[in-house]
Amino acid sequence: MANQFRDKTWRYRNVFVYFPKELFRIDDGPRIQVKVKSRYRRSGRGIEILSDRYGYVRPKALNPLTYQFPNGLSVHPNTARQQTFIKNYSGEALHIYSIPAGTMLPEKLLLVHDAEDHYSIQPRRHMRLREFHDTLIELFRRSSKCFTQDEWLAAYPEPTDQDDLKSY
Repeated sequence: MANQFRDKTWRYRNVFVYFPKELFRIDDGPRIQVKVKSRYRRSGRGIEILSDRYGYVRPKALNPLTYQFPNGLSVHPNTARQQTFIKNYSGEALHIYSIPAGTMLPEKLLLVHDAEDHYSIQPRRHMRLREFHDTLIELFRRSSKCFTQDEWLAAYPEPTDQDDLKSY
């Protein structure tokens, strides 16, 4: 399978303090899990955020000119690509979390649009990884609805968003 970072044009497109549209988080279990890589450990697949040796994560979306990925929890709109992935998924029990348009982010977080069909919830300030994770969990507990694979496909039988392939 191709590397997800090579397949997309990753760049800072926009940053939000709220969800501008309904977005979805996919996890292969009932827990929201951030895929973390420490710069001081071996790399792994699907890394979403880097932590330093002291367990801190840093904001990287404060300046578009210095933006670097990966740096947050991945969320996606309901595009044809998302539909295909969910329909064809055959691993562990899939859980899809929906966060509605208009949901405000906690002051500690930002939402960054960084690829055509990819957004990431990122730290707004320097913080411990545990604080970042706890803030994400509280956001999802307060604002999201969780679906199983079958429930999500019944509720969203068609894409509600288009793959945004235009340049910014």
